[in-house]
Amino acid sequence: IEALLTAAFAAIFLTVAHGARFRGFGASGFVIGLSYTAVLFIGGLFNPAVIIGSLLCGLVSGGGIIATVPSLLVYLVAPFIGAFVAAYAQPYLHDEWQVQ
Repeated sequence: IEALLTAAFAAIFLTVAHGARFRGFGASGFVIGLSYTAVLFIGGLFNPAVIIGSLLCGLVSGGGIIATVPSLLVYLVAPFIGAFVAAYAQPYLHDEWQVQ
């Protein structure tokens, strides 16, 4: 789910920040911030420092290293996968992004 949320946020960001239809759109920062807030409420972390800090706290409190390493890998790799999917999908979603 982390990769899907990252892909959705990156697609919104790329569309609003770089799309031809949104040039001069004064509320683009608001749209990007609102989408980021919505994704955070759904459950996306997006920040490897947050997950590393929470996993270290779990390790110190007795959570163990075996249970935390798969979670660390998911939260470190998934944002990159989501960003790649969003960047790769942009030419298919918008006509002005077509490669000539």
